[in-house]
Amino acid sequence: MARPAAAHTPKFTIPVLCSSNPILNAKPERHPCYLYPVADPNITIIGAGPGGTYAALRLAQLGLPCTLLDRAQFPRNKACGDILTSNVLRALHALEPGIVDDLLAQPWVKVISASAFVSVRGDQIKLPFHSPANAVLNLPSCLSARRADFDAFLLGYARRNPLVTLCEGTHVRSVKRGEQGFELQLQGQTEAMQAAYLVLATGGNSKLVKDLVDGHKIDARHTAVGLRAYFEHAEAATEPGMSEFYLFDRKRMPGGLYVTPFADGSVNVNLVMRHDVFERARQPLLEVMNAYLDSQPLLKDRFSGAKMIGNPEGATLFFGTKRRPISGAGLLVVGDAAGLTDATNANGIGHAMLSGGMAAECLQKAIGSGRSDAEFMRQYDLRVQERLQNALYPGKVMNLLFRNPLFGRLSNGILESAFKRLNSKAIGELVYSPKTARTLLSPSFYLRLFSKEKG
Repeated sequence: MARPAAAHTPKFTIPVLCSSNPILNAKPERHPCYLYPVADPNITIIGAGPGGTYAALRLAQLGLPCTLLDRAQFPRNKACGDILTSNVLRALHALEPGIVDDLLAQPWVKVISASAFVSVRGDQIKLPFHSPANAVLNLPSCLSARRADFDAFLLGYARRNPLVTLCEGTHVRSVKRGEQGFELQLQGQTEAMQAAYLVLATGGNSKLVKDLVDGHKIDARHTAVGLRAYFEHAEAATEPGMSEFYLFDRKRMPGGLYVTPFADGSVNVNLVMRHDVFERARQPLLEVMNAYLDSQPLLKDRFSGAKMIGNPEGATLFFGTKRRPISGAGLLVVGDAAGLTDATNANGIGHAMLSGGMAAECLQKAIGSGRSDAEFMRQYDLRVQERLQNALYPGKVMNLLFRNPLFGRLSNGILESAFKRLNSKAIGELVYSPKTARTLLSPSFYLRLFSKEKG
């Protein structure tokens, strides 16, 4: 494998402002048409990724100001699969339809039309991306975009909004509860920052979440480790606009290697492995990735002349296969920090944004009712679980099938032997089913799934 080349410099284009929503597209000065609350509710959001930024924009829509903090200066890189799934696009459309139009106009966005699932033997299943819910809204079903670009794009709306006070390069070292809510100790500051309400969008395995919310710790069977690397000069897949997922062998299941193409011709190679499997393997993730790229028959020639761009980045993912408390008195947790990553595809951007929107709406109710106690805020937990249970259900089933080495080997053997017979139309039906549990319990689904026709 070639040595890393220079790091990717995001080519961020300032989006054209939408015209239909003055709150989202406001200039930094205040305007008399805005409805401001009588008193500032003093809401602070830590983390300006998609979940935190979406929460800030939704709060602004509701007329509530907030302070949005992040330790990084944007644009910044983030370990991720760099896929914007159908629910990401619907969430943006729900916030403001024009945002999707602005996103599609960016030069770094690529439409992803399908994904190829590849078994360890090299058998392939092609799944076209066609979300019925997105089709009704005239939205694409899937896009690719580097997180450095997408996060900066979304944050651009918050930066121009008069109800959002954005503080980049602000490291929150610690948080403790005070008499009036929360006291935030910032790096380089002696006086603590005060917040009456706090939203944590601080990513997987966050120290702040573990300090403030019980029940957030690494549970090896409900947690994964990931490694993301960018490559240039890799040969493209046989079909343009197609992402790929390569399943691992029995020793490393459940897990695999995702390959995502970008608009500039480079690719993202993203490795995901469940934490307990990683602990047993005792092999650095970069070694696993390089060995896979050098040996996988469908990849080794394509990556023989590829060069890594910059350095790989790792991440810890809390899967949504286990319920964790995601609220407390005056406190809400969103996105990866809440453990809402989908275990079937390691995607969490859409879930982060949806939970961010629900967090904003919960805060509106809390402020309106004058309640911020833990019991009242727990309605957020219930709403998130109700809203996302359908999307997280397949991951829970997969986690049961691979819950220990014996079950895992059996499940993987069945998968390998049946892979050639799997019907892509039936898989697509499952992916976009509004009632996943009912689909999985239907005998007719399995007749279609194992039919001879590939769809």
